[in-house]
Amino acid sequence: MKRINRTNFAVLLLLVSLIAINTYSCGGTSSTTPEEEEPDRGSWHIVSTARHLTSIWSAGSGNIFATGMDGVILHFDGSTWSTMETTVDLDVNFIWGLSATEIYAACEGGIVLKYDGSLWSTMDTGTSTDLHGIWGSSGSDLYAAGDLGTIVRYDGSAWATETTGVSEDLYTIWGRSGNDIYAAGDYGQALHFNGSFWTEIGGGGLRMFRTIWGGPGGPVLFAGLYGEMASLDDGLWTPIDTGTDEDITQVSGLAASDLFLSCDHGFVLHYDGDSFTQMNRVTDKRLYGITVVSETEAYAAGYLGVTLSYDCLLYTSPSP
Repeated sequence: MKRINRTNFAVLLLLVSLIAINTYSCGGTSSTTPEEEEPDRGSWHIVSTARHLTSIWSAGSGNIFATGMDGVILHFDGSTWSTMETTVDLDVNFIWGLSATEIYAACEGGIVLKYDGSLWSTMDTGTSTDLHGIWGSSGSDLYAAGDLGTIVRYDGSAWATETTGVSEDLYTIWGRSGNDIYAAGDYGQALHFNGSFWTEIGGGGLRMFRTIWGGPGGPVLFAGLYGEMASLDDGLWTPIDTGTDEDITQVSGLAASDLFLSCDHGFVLHYDGDSFTQMNRVTDKRLYGITVVSETEAYAAGYLGVTLSYDCLLYTSPSP
């Protein structure tokens, strides 16, 4: 494993951004051209730029995890960011968890990392294919998706490769239950699992999926490159005009009428269920992940470790 000296450790403590959001009245008036956030609603500002980060996930306020290249996983306890020991130097592509004491991360080379609240350990999935997404209904029903149509499943004792029938790279996986799971990736490939087998479900005209979001019920949202987004409801795909051609890397929110989208070139969009608002942009770096914790707290992370902070009080952006 690559060791991190004290200087790099100090830099890593600043890699991820806290977004303090005191109001969610961020909707715009047009679904065709997102309007920029009005100044009196606050603004984004750059906190730091350092090392490349790939994803971010919250186990609750004061319990935030971010992943990066070369085995980097960071943790924020509400006051301090620290680098966690992972024992690997692989790129950690995506992080997700069931609770603060049961967290999983999908890595290159087919490796999955598991956190038990104290230590990270390595899980051998039986594949060497890069994994890009992970989700599960429980600790004995986990799924990770990756290149070449690969989906591996963990039943609580061992990982096994699922039969998907596709060869396109899969970048995202999400579900409502063990018999209602979605996976998607390149060239409009989208799959659904009913608890027994995977079925191709079309792609709603989208070319490259990168993220899936859904609530307890209602439509499932798919988004990806070129600003494309669509909803899937009872088998019917409906395109959603985001008003941007920037790549959408992740969608996060507490409800379908209150979503935040991280995008390429530093763009963040807010979706109120009807229209999109382009929030003010202060960086041109790609944002790879965004996670909403509560109505007053959210985080984002991105390329070269660019970190952004959002304050809904009037704020003047400092120079990068």
